[in-house]
Amino acid sequence: MRTSKERILVTHTGSLPRPKQLQDLMFIKLDGGEFDESELMGQIRDAVSDGVRRQAEVGIDIVCDGEMGREGMHYVRDHMEGFGGESKPFRARDVIEFPDAGMRMYTQIEGMQHMTTPACTGAIKYRDLEWMQTEIENFRAALEEVDVAEGFITVTSPGTVAQLIDNQHYDTREAYLTALADAIKLQCDAIVDAGFVVQIDACDLPMQYHVDFQDVTRREAHALLEANVEAINRAVADVPRDMLRLHVCWGNYPGPHNHDVPLEEIMDLILACKAGGISFPAANPRHEHEWRAWEGVDLPAETVLIPGVIDTVSTFIEHPQLVADRLERFVGLVGAENVLASTDCGFGTFVGHTNVSPDVAYAKLAALADGAKLASSAVV
Repeated sequence: MRTSKERILVTHTGSLPRPKQLQDLMFIKLDGGEFDESELMGQIRDAVSDGVRRQAEVGIDIVCDGEMGREGMHYVRDHMEGFGGESKPFRARDVIEFPDAGMRMYTQIEGMQHMTTPACTGAIKYRDLEWMQTEIENFRAALEEVDVAEGFITVTSPGTVAQLIDNQHYDTREAYLTALADAIKLQCDAIVDAGFVVQIDACDLPMQYHVDFQDVTRREAHALLEANVEAINRAVADVPRDMLRLHVCWGNYPGPHNHDVPLEEIMDLILACKAGGISFPAANPRHEHEWRAWEGVDLPAETVLIPGVIDTVSTFIEHPQLVADRLERFVGLVGAENVLASTDCGFGTFVGHTNVSPDVAYAKLAALADGAKLASSAVV
């Protein structure tokens, strides 16, 4: 995992808004309509190339493919056996408490009209990993056209898949997580074998408190999530720690978030995950203050903090000085060489699920890079 003693390097969380032509074709696929598979693959390849180029142009040092070929964090459903029917609906406690906020999301975010989620109805296993090799090849080809420090590819954590896709097959939640971990491990191994950093997207660790576990105490939820941590570590068992990033967040949706669990209450779960870098929100108005939660934390040696200093739900383009101020808080805790500048979450977690247009997203990434330069000049 690349860092620098000369300046704060810049990355982001992963997903980027897909071009409208690709988005519309993915909607046809999601709706069960007829489409040309070769046209879809060509548009994905072009979107990856253009996305990597634009990341480099705005100053991102550590780039990814933008998850252009994936319809969302439940992409595994397209490549694994064992999924069918329909899963439970998304029921976050804050959206239940403020139903008007939920209605606004469902009516104003275009992707909501096309998204359905299956359930787990059979034994989980990959049909093949050809799709993963295609992702890797598309990304590698795009990287040949730019000068950047490093590339990473995201992987949805077993617990996040379980949060999105209800278990209707395995006898226990733990058995479901184990089956998912064993399958996802093949993806992690393929990425690191190709020479790229793996990022595990573990939204489940913070989110389950206000989604599936909202009717139990936080202590009980915490105990249940220990199985999620075990599943993550099982999936990344053969990934070197210095090639592994962990991303956690409370859900990249424009809800009230007033029931989000505090970061300090899940710090032990985060640190129990094998990861050389930890990515987390530190810009949105519910969690920006939690930079203080890292004070006094005994981090494992050579751990890199990857704070989100750009909000990915708001269309405000952050001032570079604000970005620099946020970064300097973390530099003061762990040193500039152990900090990467990043975003709170992705700009396109699910296809069509974004408040931020592509041009604004890249403008925000440019502000991120400019802010990292300001912070570097002040602290390096």
